[in-house]
Amino acid sequence: MLELPTLDQKSYAQIFEEAVARIPALSPQWTDFNPQDTGILLLELMAGLTEFQRYYLDQAGEEFLLCYLRLAMGREVPREELEQALLDFAQESGSPSRAVTPGDFSALIRALPLGITHVQTCFQNGYAQVTVYRLHSPLSAQEMQILEAELDYRRLIGSKIQVEQAVLQEVSLDCQAELDPSPGSEDRFRSRMARLFEDYLERNPFQRAFRMEDFRAEILEFRELRRLESLSLRPVTAQPLLRSAAGSSQVLRLASIQISPIPPKGVPHG
Repeated sequence: MLELPTLDQKSYAQIFEEAVARIPALSPQWTDFNPQDTGILLLELMAGLTEFQRYYLDQAGEEFLLCYLRLAMGREVPREELEQALLDFAQESGSPSRAVTPGDFSALIRALPLGITHVQTCFQNGYAQVTVYRLHSPLSAQEMQILEAELDYRRLIGSKIQVEQAVLQEVSLDCQAELDPSPGSEDRFRSRMARLFEDYLERNPFQRAFRMEDFRAEILEFRELRRLESLSLRPVTAQPLLRSAAGSSQVLRLASIQISPIPPKGVPHG
């Protein structure tokens, strides 16, 4: 018996979310997304109808599917090729043909043979603002043109796209601390700081203004630490750390951890 793939691949919530995500690009002046808004009500109704139609796609028999594929693919599909044709059609229809949500942008960009490792998309003032980063080397001007052309082809009619490349910034994490004098405490403290910092960067790959307080409290819980006098981040290169939200995005990479003892009271330092 023919095992049909699942064509009903999106829930009501996903369909509705994609519809709402189109609003900033197509109608920036529409800012009320609350349920009492008439437009939102219409989107909810259409999302429900779409889900209803998708559900019945999975209830169809072979005769209907052959007719449906002939209409969708523009050619006759032999009965013996129905299973493969359905698999191909389901895979094609399941991938975004137009970038609508941030997830769509990420999927389309990662599918390009450019080796991009980080993607961030947000919608603001009618623009889809896309930030990309590649781990081992920056994208060339030609590769950026390929990326922009692909996104321009996939964008919704009337929407606008702005693409920027994040800058790699190598940093050193410096602290002045009093540690437990037991053997190996400094190595353990350094290792735990590195893991904590890398976890933070994994959760927040793109930095505009670094917030040390986001994980300072966790460092204070380390059992190897008796007292923490200062904790700072400094660039390894001459390029200053980006502080303004209006500046370019950056990807931080931890180059080193510097630990210095706290000077005794009354002894000048610095």
